[in-house]
Amino acid sequence: MLELRKNITQGSLWFAITTLSFLAIVRCHTQSQHAKTLGKTIAPQQTPDTPNGNKFRKYPYKREWKEDRYQAWKNGKPLQAKLALDLLLALRNSQHKNTPLQFSPDSAKLVSELLVKLKKDNPFPKKLDWNQLDSSDWEHLPGIGPATAKRIVKYKNKLGGFANPHQIMEVPKIDTLLAQLLIESWTATNTPTVKINTTPAWKQLYTHPYIGPLKAKILHPFFTQHPNLTPTDWNNMQGLTPQEKDPITPYLAFSNK
Repeated sequence: MLELRKNITQGSLWFAITTLSFLAIVRCHTQSQHAKTLGKTIAPQQTPDTPNGNKFRKYPYKREWKEDRYQAWKNGKPLQAKLALDLLLALRNSQHKNTPLQFSPDSAKLVSELLVKLKKDNPFPKKLDWNQLDSSDWEHLPGIGPATAKRIVKYKNKLGGFANPHQIMEVPKIDTLLAQLLIESWTATNTPTVKINTTPAWKQLYTHPYIGPLKAKILHPFFTQHPNLTPTDWNNMQGLTPQEKDPITPYLAFSNK
């Protein structure tokens, strides 16, 4: 009887080991096939060689390359500022993803040439009232796609309106070069910023980019106690440094009393 139990136990153990080994082999094979399929799916595609021997990698966003205009520029014809911005943003984006575009054997030289062009000729209008622009308006500007346009408008709404041009640098994931060119297009807005102290609301305060939960704990009771806030009241308030107060000031309504 004991011998029978021993044989059954040993048989069960070997069966379990064999089953686990078989499952492991099947899983490894499945993962290998999945990796091959995925590699084919995400592998970068390239267009055929251009006449000068360079290859253009397809841009990951919905923006046309206009290779004929690029080649015409390389042959001495004038380059539009809008196309220069598109090419330069594409290069910068690819470098951030460690997949440099092969526009020319010397990408650094190309970047330098495009930067010189953009410094001389900004592709954006000289006067833009950012607070009057919606997502579709932003999308019609050079170098700005739907995602960037939505982020700009979303950040504007969180702020309560742009109060100065350098706030565009604070928009999440915006390209610094794009932001610098946009700064030159800024014009004084006719749209007043949303004032956060007239009817102080806790949610409005802690979701504001310049405040957050910790500062909201200080500002909410302060604004409640000072319905007719004066510049003197604001400057004398304790709990925030002058550096912390400065960006908040444009979003306050002051009383002359």
